[in-house]
Amino acid sequence: VRGVNDCGTGNWSENFDVEVQICDGISELNFKETFTVFPNPGNGNFTVNSNKNFDNEISVSVVNLMGVEVFSKTYKMVTSENSLQINLTNMPEGIYYLKIKGESGSFVKKILIHQ
Repeated sequence: VRGVNDCGTGNWSENFDVEVQICDGISELNFKETFTVFPNPGNGNFTVNSNKNFDNEISVSVVNLMGVEVFSKTYKMVTSENSLQINLTNMPEGIYYLKIKGESGSFVKKILIHQ
């Protein structure tokens, strides 16, 4: 790879490998549309709702802005109307990322704890 612009042409970079995964993105999009998180912002008690039946189990984690995982749990999802309660009231105020992963895809939502 090398850069080219109005000022000229740069040197070639060192060789590197690029890995490409074939993905149509449909299941991930559908997976994202199955979740709602409220209240957001909230005091640390969050409800995650799923509006459809999908994977046997999902893993839920919350990371802070430093990338440190502050919450992690695996849930069995068995009905078409699923609701999870996540208690983060022991966390300081701030911005966190809620990550949900399952066989059908993944979902990330920014959440705000404001007490």
